[in-house]
Amino acid sequence: MINVAVLPGWGGGPWHIKNFITALKAGGFEVTEPARADIIIAHSIACYDLPQKTPAVLYMLIDPPYWPGQSILQRWWKHLRDGPGAPANATDTKAKLSYYFWCAVYVLAKPKYTWMVLKNNNSLGFLQALSGKNIWVVRNQADPFCSPDIQLPIASYKRASLINLPGRHEDYYSNPQPYIGLLPKQI
Repeated sequence: MINVAVLPGWGGGPWHIKNFITALKAGGFEVTEPARADIIIAHSIACYDLPQKTPAVLYMLIDPPYWPGQSILQRWWKHLRDGPGAPANATDTKAKLSYYFWCAVYVLAKPKYTWMVLKNNNSLGFLQALSGKNIWVVRNQADPFCSPDIQLPIASYKRASLINLPGRHEDYYSNPQPYIGLLPKQI
């Protein structure tokens, strides 16, 4: 069985990724800590906080917040303006309020990520630490945080690939299958 660790981003946490974790387990994957992972899946700013000591041979990095020339505040405004932040499965008011409540809890619980998002959001320097590993950068096509031009710097990394999927920044929360379907069944 393949061991997978999931690292949610700045406003994400266990409440947000419960559907993703359930789908991973249903797909035959074992969900574990990074120290035991064969695959690490990191979302958004968690891409900038990857563990250095891990047996992982594959990193799936979903929507790292990289967009040179656009401030993080501009991107947040676009995110709020272009549609609801809550995933598609949060259809009623209670579900949306829960989603935003837990976003706030996780943002407040991760002050380190607040600093990281302000400091690093125009850099892909974290990829340097992954040399020798297989890296899949997944960009959702309607993501306001991850530039479509991310393909240019990624091309300079020997073992990195860009995968484009339809959707928005948090789509892996409510629509896990396109992401899980990319994962290898054996390592």
